[in-house]
Amino acid sequence: MKTNKSYTVGGLFSGVGGIELGFINNGFKVLWSNDIDHAAAITFEKNNNALTHLLGYHLVALINFVNSNIVNDKILENELINHVDYFYKKLNILLDKEQTLSAVINSEFKNIENYTCLTGNAQIMFFALLYEKNNELKNNLLSSKIYNIIFNKQIKSKNKDINGAIAGSFPINGNYAPYMLPSWASKFFIDSLLLKNLKKINFTFLG
Repeated sequence: MKTNKSYTVGGLFSGVGGIELGFINNGFKVLWSNDIDHAAAITFEKNNNALTHLLGYHLVALINFVNSNIVNDKILENELINHVDYFYKKLNILLDKEQTLSAVINSEFKNIENYTCLTGNAQIMFFALLYEKNNELKNNLLSSKIYNIIFNKQIKSKNKDINGAIAGSFPINGNYAPYMLPSWASKFFIDSLLLKNLKKINFTFLG
């Protein structure tokens, strides 16, 4: 049943605006958005480019919202599902075409940086796994492609203090956590590996 009803949304912790862009592309009106990070807010205001690290946060939150069964409006629920479908398919096409996800992706789903945010990749891998399990996908998996990227960049060393670590960026001098091995990059990758081995999801991930 078609309806002329429209929805207005507001954004908290908006980062550079990845989720707001998705809502706009699916017919929602974004009334306001904010973020405490000044650099992220300026980026969002000027060009709507999305840092994959922040995009990953938003996509995981969105698919958790869909999975939580707290949406009582069927039209809104379908809009959210369409939004999740849209991002999964667009990111998969981008990765097939360019074999990488750069640290920043523009509104046309094109890589616009010359380095990769490995933390963002791990977060998007987590989102992709949730989506694939929801839809029982078996082929052309976005999560598998991102896994290969991260695994090939993961540090293999005889030094036990850094063995298995994941840099913030690749190359390591990229603008996201340059010359650092942030624990959250490994954390999101481990989360994804654990999720990959779950046969059934019967609870909601909080982050």
